[in-house]
Amino acid sequence: MVPSPSRQHQEVVMALSATLYQALRKHPCRVYTVPLDVRLANNQDEKDAHITNVVQPDIVVVYGPAKLDDRGVKGAPDLIIEVTSPSTAANDYIRKRKLYEQHGVKEYWVV
Repeated sequence: MVPSPSRQHQEVVMALSATLYQALRKHPCRVYTVPLDVRLANNQDEKDAHITNVVQPDIVVVYGPAKLDDRGVKGAPDLIIEVTSPSTAANDYIRKRKLYEQHGVKEYWVV
């Protein structure tokens, strides 16, 4: 079992998500925080049962409803934000960055 993020980490996520929510609330954007599954298919026709790239970024912004369903997000969000810590930095800066680039995430912020 993975321990929960620190209190400081949670405060940063909350502050950023609240700011984004306020800034985007009059636009057709949706702001979500963890836990929310983002399913990154290898191709458009890939069925949910076969998608192996499932992540839960700290903050996700999606423009419009096309990629949203009851399970979360299917496809590349418009913005992903990861609040990093010493234990997750390598994963956030290397593995996740590469994955998000490969799947067409438009913007990726590491805080």
